[in-house]
Amino acid sequence: MVSFNSIFKLRMKRFQKWMDAYVFVRDGKVLNKYSSAEYEKRLSSGAQIPKGLKAHKMFNMEDGRFHPYLGSLHTAQSITKSVLSLAVGIAVKRGAIGSLGDTIEGYLPKSLGVYFREEPKKGMIKIRDLLTMRSGLRWNVEPGWWADSDTGVLEQSDNWLSFVLGRKLVATPGTKWNYSDGDAILLAGVLEGAVGEEASEFIRRELFEPLGVKKEEVYWKRSPQGLIDAQGGLYLSVSGFLKLGHLVLKKGRWGRRQLIGLEYMREATETTNLKTDDKAYRYGYMWWKDARDASRCIAWGYGGQYLIISPKEESVVLVLGWDINNEQPPPLQFLPRG
Repeated sequence: MVSFNSIFKLRMKRFQKWMDAYVFVRDGKVLNKYSSAEYEKRLSSGAQIPKGLKAHKMFNMEDGRFHPYLGSLHTAQSITKSVLSLAVGIAVKRGAIGSLGDTIEGYLPKSLGVYFREEPKKGMIKIRDLLTMRSGLRWNVEPGWWADSDTGVLEQSDNWLSFVLGRKLVATPGTKWNYSDGDAILLAGVLEGAVGEEASEFIRRELFEPLGVKKEEVYWKRSPQGLIDAQGGLYLSVSGFLKLGHLVLKKGRWGRRQLIGLEYMREATETTNLKTDDKAYRYGYMWWKDARDASRCIAWGYGGQYLIISPKEESVVLVLGWDINNEQPPPLQFLPRG
């Protein structure tokens, strides 16, 4: 029988033209790794994030200032959403969020109340609905050119929370799955309201700091009003990505500390299995799932960012790249069949 590592190594060689890095860890040991010449240069030189760098209104995917590198850090794209989910789990464990069944209005700024008054059914949206992409708010990620999608228009707007809540409700909250960057933005707003501080500071202190991820290993793009770009604006070191993967592999436990409640981790990455637009994948709490193996979860970002956790193999696979032509294979291509 061909080993998990052998299959992984063969597949990696086929796709190195768009990959910046990959790492395969099993039983806590690095069994296979690769870095492109460009990324290796950045890592070895300790490339720094340019001082005074501010994101322009549209985070153009072809803008070399932001994609795929910032200094020696790499874009996470929608892996950011999975990190946000972990942060919400910490907030639940600490009691800052009373229940995932809470409606979101009470956690958001009062200035947004107008949207709930204009369309009262929006008051039915629960925190769990955001985690599972079932807010019911209209969101179209790719109608054509990226800038014309709801995400592109969001990133050109002045107030991201207002923009998302201003979308029309097209389904009863909690009933229909639809991949939405807007749901992640609302969830970041909910998190800030729950913990009473900037989401980035909460995540730094309660998630990254316990993992030993240093401040300089993390960068957040932000909205014009300072909210973290929770739908895809996180940049991390390779070490940071791998530590997150290990945390999930161990079901929220880091050393002797249970950073995230076990019940939440099980719901987020195991027992919640919503059907998606692709029959090969299910969805948890902002974590993708392998439809063939409910224990296997995936943080999946645009352009070829994959963090794949396989408990049965005791493994974490990290793939970082930049392919905006969609030539990269989906994450299950990097896993054994059968």
